[in-house]
Amino acid sequence: MEETAEHVMNSDELTPLIAQYVVNVRERTGSYYGWRTISEALVGESPASVSNPLPDIDGYGFLAGLCTRDEVSNMIFELEAKDVVRVGKDTRIRPGANIRELLPDYRGWFPRPLRAAERYAESHGHGEDRKESGCAVSWSGLRAVPATDQEIDDMRTIIEFVNEEMRVIGHGYGKGNTIKALRGERRKDVVAAGLIDLDGYGSLKGCEYRYIRRLLQTLIEAKVLRYGKYSTIMPSKERDVAIVPDCLDWVVDEREFNQRMDERADAIARGGR
Repeated sequence: MEETAEHVMNSDELTPLIAQYVVNVRERTGSYYGWRTISEALVGESPASVSNPLPDIDGYGFLAGLCTRDEVSNMIFELEAKDVVRVGKDTRIRPGANIRELLPDYRGWFPRPLRAAERYAESHGHGEDRKESGCAVSWSGLRAVPATDQEIDDMRTIIEFVNEEMRVIGHGYGKGNTIKALRGERRKDVVAAGLIDLDGYGSLKGCEYRYIRRLLQTLIEAKVLRYGKYSTIMPSKERDVAIVPDCLDWVVDEREFNQRMDERADAIARGGR
């Protein structure tokens, strides 16, 4: 009797499939998901629900029968060690600086290499010492400055939460409730809106309200997000989900933004607009 050799895929063959699924999820939903959720989806164990889009995305269940969920998780951490992907504090998987080593045709956003990011932080800092960006900001003449990696990451978190509002609830909410939910506040209006049940609730817990408000204003200026009816936050008119453009590496200047917010607060206190 002839023996047939069965080909067993090794991790080097499987890891590109993992990276590609992360990219597919982002392109279809505008969001990144946690490593546990991605591991479940790749082995076909993601729970079925109306609000869960993962089973309908190319690559779902592709590793079912080839490896366990824990083995997929271990491969994700191997990719993280090589900076092919990065797992943030919120456990969500994002492209790393070396993503193109596995996916040469990848054209989306990926972070600066770690050493370059460190040099950037040393030269620009996190506040008023940063050099002025070449990008002009239209909102009341506020200037833009280069964004730190943390600010870029936090802007992506804001976008993911707005996309989650649209996907699960069907519409966006105003900047006040959106920021409160991102900060993990349990105000009556936030609870009544169902925002505490969304993936991403509290993902910017510990961040100041004005910090998130400034990043949100940057996304509005960049036309990644827009104000809809009743001043709700929504994706741009051209898209069903919001996605950060590769060129968005700037933010509204913190000092000028805070000064403008103080002026508006004083005007309201005096009875003006």
